[in-house]
Amino acid sequence: GYGRVIMDHIENFLISIENKKIILNAQNQVKDFYKKLGYQQIGEPFLEAGTLHVRMEKGL
Repeated sequence: GYGRVIMDHIENFLISIENKKIILNAQNQVKDFYKKLGYQQIGEPFLEAGTLHVRMEKGL
């Protein structure tokens, strides 16, 4: 889908500028999407803007 295409472009750009890792805050209800892309949850869920989020990271 579009989400995967967007994340592929972001990751490829970050690789091109020699970033080694991406860290993001994902809404809890979509964390499985990021897990399928290879992201791992780091830390505990937290509230941001009234919505439960999880911090996730992926090595590039």
